[in-house]
Amino acid sequence: MKKLRGTVIIAASAALVAAGVLAAAGSAGTAATTPGNLAFAAVDPSDGMFDIYVAKSDGTAQSNITNGTSIHKDSSPVWSPEGKRIVFTRQTADRAGSNIMLVNADGSGLVRLTSSPAATTASNIDPSWSANGKRVVFASNRDGNYDLYWLQPGSTQVYRLTKTSAPVQNVHPSWSPDGKSIVFSRSGNSASTPAAAGLFLLKTATGQTGRLTSTTRGLGDRGPVFSPTGADIAFYSDRKGNNDVYTLHLGSNRVEQQTTWTSSETEPSYSPDNSALVFVSNHSGATELWEQNLAGLALTSTPIQITSDKQFKSHPSWGRSTPAPVPSAS
Repeated sequence: MKKLRGTVIIAASAALVAAGVLAAAGSAGTAATTPGNLAFAAVDPSDGMFDIYVAKSDGTAQSNITNGTSIHKDSSPVWSPEGKRIVFTRQTADRAGSNIMLVNADGSGLVRLTSSPAATTASNIDPSWSANGKRVVFASNRDGNYDLYWLQPGSTQVYRLTKTSAPVQNVHPSWSPDGKSIVFSRSGNSASTPAAAGLFLLKTATGQTGRLTSTTRGLGDRGPVFSPTGADIAFYSDRKGNNDVYTLHLGSNRVEQQTTWTSSETEPSYSPDNSALVFVSNHSGATELWEQNLAGLALTSTPIQITSDKQFKSHPSWGRSTPAPVPSAS
């Protein structure tokens, strides 16, 4: 196996669902030891729905916290800074678009944060928390193409952050730990924005944006997420022809490739202590979650396969080390 140094889009159907239950993981190798809890999207084999799951950082004690009777497809969960709430994207059969949802870590208190009416085709996607847990930034095509917006949970007011025209699209926002900037992925086909996506930084105080990365190959640089220190940004890209995980060091503007397998590695998320990344890979044949240690890359560093139940997964988020969530009795 080749050494590893470093948005799968949910688009499956019930045909992808294998018989059995979503099993406890960590059986593919040495269990992850970095503290915290994971949230991710996965297929519930009992009904074929895409739901949000929570688990310990080693993949064990998995719980489905958004299962229900209505037809839905859940994706893109992100832990709140205190590790008690999760925002995510939901598509339902009665709405043409999608909305941003909020749920407690035990599955209680599910509410819809965006108010797209049933008749609209607008999609609200890719939520991310501010560091103080008071705001949620997301992408939406409610005005014709994807721009960035933010809202405050509990309020119906939505504020626009970017204003671009199609075919330029702004997606995958991630708020910096100091709250002063938001990194996102921008693609399009204009004089200033090539079709392949690049990473951009938006200053929240002024609304000014600046380019961080550029590539002309494939779909480009996507899924950026700030490190807990704010010094680095992890993202995935097919800039070399294959989806791999990269890190961007903001001080030096140096891009470092973290994965080198011929399989697809996408959707990284930092551990709360900044020592590791969790990401999605089909290296073992199924889309599973893997952990890569960042503390000892100069030494021999072997990736850890966190899950191994062969159920489709996407969008992992690594939350703060609070007690492992358990399903609500209600």
